[in-house]
Amino acid sequence: MHRHTTPTQSDLECMLRDEKVEPKALPLSLLEDISNGFSDEREIGRGGYAVVYKGMLENGAIVAVKRLSNTHMCEKEFQRELN
Repeated sequence: MHRHTTPTQSDLECMLRDEKVEPKALPLSLLEDISNGFSDEREIGRGGYAVVYKGMLENGAIVAVKRLSNTHMCEKEFQRELN
């Protein structure tokens, strides 16, 4: 039986370094941590469906964290936001 673990910053760093690593769903707590609680100071962009924050990893890497804000979107809009 496989043990399910919650992805960590190290897992995210590995996903960013190695394109062969399968993407994993990231917990909200991790995204909150790397974006300083989705703080206004870290906001770098805003659109109709999301706010984008600057995320900072322990290894110094900077990533964009997109937080969807409109939960009432059709499948096509949702897929576009993911891409």
